[in-house]
Amino acid sequence: MESPLGFYDRFMPAQLIMHNVGEELTEYELTLDQFLFPWIEFTLFMHYFSIVGLLHIDLKAGNILYDSTTNSFVMIDFGLSDSKNDILELDVESTSGCIFFPNYYNDNFSVFNYIFEFLFIPDRKLSDEDLIKKIDEYFIKDRSGLVKYPMYKKMENAKFSDEEFKDYINKIKESAIRYNHMSIDELENLRRKYISTFDSYGYGITLLHLLRLRSIPDDVLEKMKKILMEDILNPSIEEIKTFKEIYVKIGTACSDKLTESQRVIFEESSAIINSDEIVGGKYINYL
Repeated sequence: MESPLGFYDRFMPAQLIMHNVGEELTEYELTLDQFLFPWIEFTLFMHYFSIVGLLHIDLKAGNILYDSTTNSFVMIDFGLSDSKNDILELDVESTSGCIFFPNYYNDNFSVFNYIFEFLFIPDRKLSDEDLIKKIDEYFIKDRSGLVKYPMYKKMENAKFSDEEFKDYINKIKESAIRYNHMSIDELENLRRKYISTFDSYGYGITLLHLLRLRSIPDDVLEKMKKILMEDILNPSIEEIKTFKEIYVKIGTACSDKLTESQRVIFEESSAIINSDEIVGGKYINYL
């Protein structure tokens, strides 16, 4: 199989280095101008990163920096990166019991941190009742945040209500029960979808972190929250959208907050990706 790295050399060298310029998102307070359009552009970059067959695997706020010199987000730390095809070819027969990444379950791929899949699905002996109990024990809901997983605190910081958080946990339960009854063949199809969308989760967790920014107006926040929970962090893996779809959705929803020149760039780039062009076109300038 030919490596896709040649695509990097031609089109994306600035995005794929261990950047030494940039602010960590966990410590930087961005303005709306610094966040919105640069994040839309970063989503476009993730689309191209994905379609050449690559996974970052460790995408999170700590591995995405804001570069104030170029007003852009950059992705760093490719130590765990791999190709989708190589991961898809992993042997699914394993004593570890993990249907998704059996050979790596107790090693590197513990970083594959969808909220529930690698925790709840590997043990196929659980009844639905025990599965629900396990999820309830894992998500300890109180104002101090989750003991084992900081999702509650992140959602609280992004102005999600307690009711919205509870609804999200209920969706996790519904999806986990549905997966608990899938056949091996159905789970294999699910695994392929899971792998193809994995970086969407790290992207979504980072976006959730950014939605805490005081500079984001309420109307933009509500639009972003809706896209985030329905299309990116949706517990139902089948409903997670591709980066191309996410790019178009976010850009369209927030187009009224873009400048005229930014809207032109977004519309031109949308036309290019919707025509499935990979090489050529002005989009190269926006990565």
